[in-house]
Amino acid sequence: MNKKTLVLCTNAFPYGKKNETYLETEIHHLCRAFAKVYILPSKKMNTQRVLPENAQVVDGLPPITVRNKWRSLMRYSLPVLSIYGFSLFRKGNFYTYLRHSKMYVDLTLQALQRREYLKKWIEEENLSDALFYDYWFENATLALAILKKQGHLQTVVSRVHNFDLYDIRWGSAKVPFREYKAKYLKRIFPISEHGLQYLLEKIPFASEKVELSYLGVKKAPADLAQRVEKLEVPLLVSCSSIIDIKRVERIPEVLKHIPFPLKWVHFGSGPMEAEVREAVKKIPSHITYELKGQASNEEVLAYYRTYHVDLFVSLSTREGLPVSMMEAISYGIPILACGVYGIPEIVTETTGSLVGTDEPSEKIAEKIIQLLNKPLNRSIVQDFFHARFEENRNYKKLIDQLKPLS
Repeated sequence: MNKKTLVLCTNAFPYGKKNETYLETEIHHLCRAFAKVYILPSKKMNTQRVLPENAQVVDGLPPITVRNKWRSLMRYSLPVLSIYGFSLFRKGNFYTYLRHSKMYVDLTLQALQRREYLKKWIEEENLSDALFYDYWFENATLALAILKKQGHLQTVVSRVHNFDLYDIRWGSAKVPFREYKAKYLKRIFPISEHGLQYLLEKIPFASEKVELSYLGVKKAPADLAQRVEKLEVPLLVSCSSIIDIKRVERIPEVLKHIPFPLKWVHFGSGPMEAEVREAVKKIPSHITYELKGQASNEEVLAYYRTYHVDLFVSLSTREGLPVSMMEAISYGIPILACGVYGIPEIVTETTGSLVGTDEPSEKIAEKIIQLLNKPLNRSIVQDFFHARFEENRNYKKLIDQLKPLS
């Protein structure tokens, strides 16, 4: 019997340094709650993060390849038709699934190949009654749902974040096989109230399976105020990948309208880094900046422990509920961000200020000036963090949600 065994499916964790950094905290809570935790990453990289002793990484989730695609299509023709047909004829799906049939068929084949691997592994390890937890709703979830339908495992749950939740992230397509997966999963955990309400609209037939589960982060050191160095000028920090939806290149445009000296530091890298470096050339001389590039989660937190950060800035147009913002308010750092998706659940009147995605740079600069001239009470910002995003509180709740299912 494996009632105390958890199988955690991830994108790449624990491999790499920047993948699923938020799992670095959650994994310790999971390993304390379950006797054994298997981790099945979809990707393998050269570096691996340190794990608790009772966690074991299992490699081998097979990717689909062009070489074996058509052979697989012939082999799995009936289950492909069954899964694809189930989704095709759900309300509002018909034309989308026809238009993007190649993508959906490819994803079905990939899931069926993974199903073969997982079925063999589950039988070898006697794990049919373990609790299977996919960290993403679009990862190994379809393969697990198929195994559940076929009786090879008992219980599957999944978190759902952003790209795996919102159809807009899929262009003219939709999140794949949402209804099929929801039918066979035991629980689905959106990480924000906004995400929960969105999901309930999409799968009303499975409303009893959908439960909110905020992520959580560690609290700041108790002696933080005595440890940090306050610069002579205000210090602004941003932390994100440099991709189109994050709009990091917009920040220099906003800073042009700040009339007094300050420093801006950005943590993160990405394909639009050249655009950001071009944009900073227009920043006036009384404003300094530093592009830190890719940084580990610990490097960012170490910066917060070293310097008094006056404001965290994000102009992203699409977010779930960013851990980077949770970490900022854990240190009492106010936030200025666009009020999209789950952001209003973390940026309130007591923790910062919201701006519109189309708000002019001058207006955004005015709000930054207001926050810097009349700073929010950092203790109140931290109180809000403790009440909503502190790790022990939120992961205890998650464990309480998972244990009855195991």
